[in-house]
Amino acid sequence: MIVYKFGGTSLAEATKIKAVAKIIKSVTEVSMVVVSAPGKRFDQDIKVTDLLYSLAANTSQESKFGNIFLEIKSRFELMIKGLAVEGKAVLEALDAIAKEILQGVSQDFVASRGEYLNALLISEYLGFRFVDAAEFVRLRDDGSIDSLTYELGAKILDRNISTIVPGFYGLDKDGKIKTFSRGGSDITGAILAVCAQADVYQNWTDVSGVLTADPRIVDNPSFVPEITYAELRQMACFGTNVFHSEAISPVAAAGIPIQIKNTLRPEDKGTTISCQREVKKMPVVAVSGVKNLSKISINKENLDQRELAKDISALKNLGFKSIFSRFTADYAYIYGKYETDKLPEELECKLVLYKEKYTVLGLVGQGLDWAKVLSFVADLQDLPIIDFSFEQISATAVIVVEDSHYQEVIQIISDKIR
Repeated sequence: MIVYKFGGTSLAEATKIKAVAKIIKSVTEVSMVVVSAPGKRFDQDIKVTDLLYSLAANTSQESKFGNIFLEIKSRFELMIKGLAVEGKAVLEALDAIAKEILQGVSQDFVASRGEYLNALLISEYLGFRFVDAAEFVRLRDDGSIDSLTYELGAKILDRNISTIVPGFYGLDKDGKIKTFSRGGSDITGAILAVCAQADVYQNWTDVSGVLTADPRIVDNPSFVPEITYAELRQMACFGTNVFHSEAISPVAAAGIPIQIKNTLRPEDKGTTISCQREVKKMPVVAVSGVKNLSKISINKENLDQRELAKDISALKNLGFKSIFSRFTADYAYIYGKYETDKLPEELECKLVLYKEKYTVLGLVGQGLDWAKVLSFVADLQDLPIIDFSFEQISATAVIVVEDSHYQEVIQIISDKIR
């Protein structure tokens, strides 16, 4: 069985939904599909979810509320007409949602309705069973998945019936709609794959898979045919946003491979994410970086870890988010996101906040060793490297540079990976 997840760009209008249907129907076996809310049809367009937010924000302005509602309704009517379906369930649900919004509902409820409506529409078009995510997805207060989800899903979902499920939300402990963070439909897809004991989880988007670097920054990055769950998690730590990081754990624990596929180019092989891969074919898979970081040095003779922990905790209370750190007997360097130029008033150690901004680059690959890391660093010898390190256990090398050298460094590394 294949579990599919399609993003909002792939489901923005009738012609794109038809293309998605063709992909799904190309496989004769039973399929389960997670869908997002309709995304943008063109650059200046507005996502349905954002229209719903706007609708909820204007409940006190009758005229404006009515106009926004008609815009949302018109959007779905166009899709209904383009798909040549009755669409009665969708339009009735939209009317009911508008009434509920007027009566007062949570932001999570508002945010979830685009997925709900789109799933109703697509289930009618495909002739698939509709199962509301609220029937089995259960979320804790912190937004993590409650284990009850898998028990309920196994009971409600039938592996012998093709099914559509709206992504992005579930219920909290009080039985109210609760959403994942943006991009959370990836998590719903992972949940569905586990519940249905899928053979593969295909995540369809507008790219043909993982690249060695961000193509918006680097010229001609290489395609990555396969990558491990662990490598993908490491890439996410350094800013790569290919797949929702919280969606990895459920399928990784179940040993279900993920495939990143392109809706616009369904013939492309895509990237497969699994427990293991052939490392010799591609020792290093990617480089990415987090820019605009602050650097804080901590100095004290015979640096005590308890004292250090207190200072780091005080920094966190001021909003510091650590990305990379290095510790020795007498000092520590920490790089992270910090929106203020203030330091905590009470400190155990001497802290210095540098005014310059830094980039922390992560070079990821199970085939990395010290020899390869030093080879990469040697290629950067004409550039000022602030720091670098390598951890065999995470198969990640970290290189720190000033922001002004970010693009040049990442281009050199990407070219060497190729």
